[in-house]
Amino acid sequence: MLRLEHIMSSPLVTVTPDLSLRAAAELLATHHLSGAPVVRGNEVIGVITSGDILDFQASREELLLHDAPRADEADWSDDAEIDAGLPWDEWEERPAATVERLGDATLEEDELSASTVDEAMTREVLSLPASCSVRDGAAFIARHRIHRVLVERDGEIVGVVTTSDVARAVAERGLAEETAE
Repeated sequence: MLRLEHIMSSPLVTVTPDLSLRAAAELLATHHLSGAPVVRGNEVIGVITSGDILDFQASREELLLHDAPRADEADWSDDAEIDAGLPWDEWEERPAATVERLGDATLEEDELSASTVDEAMTREVLSLPASCSVRDGAAFIARHRIHRVLVERDGEIVGVVTTSDVARAVAERGLAEETAE
C-alpha cells in the first residue's frame, strides 16, 4: 500500500510566528513552496501559506481604501487638477531622481515587513499519520479543502504531503485498488 510516508516532503522547512511576512514570503519563494508549518520550539502552532500572505495583504489594502478620504463627485471635473500629494513637478523635471527619492518600497512591502507570520497564519493544524494510505490522505485533503497536510509519526511532525505530491503519485504509480503489503 502506498503511504503518505512514501510521498511526503521531508525534512520540513518551518517558520516561527515572529518572522516577518516579507521574510516568510521570500523563504517560501526560495524553496519553491506554497506553505510551511509555523513552530514555537518543538510545537507546531499553525501553517502559513502564500494564500494567507496574499489574503493578509489584500485585507490591509482594503482597509486603506476604506479609510481613504473620498472626494464628492461635484469636486471632480474634466479639467480639475488632481493632487494626491505626489511631487508631479519633480516627476516631470527629473523622473529618475524622483523614483530614487521615493525608493523601491511600496506600501505593501512596508506592511509585509512590519507584520508577522502570527498575524496571518492559519491556526488550525491538520495532520495524518505517516502510515495513512495516499488514497485516504487524498480524501482527507479533498474533504477539508486544503492543499497540504502535515504528516506525523509518534506525535512528531515528520513531513508534509501536498496536492501536488498526491497528483505526482497518481501519475507515477496510480492509485488502483491497493493491496496490503
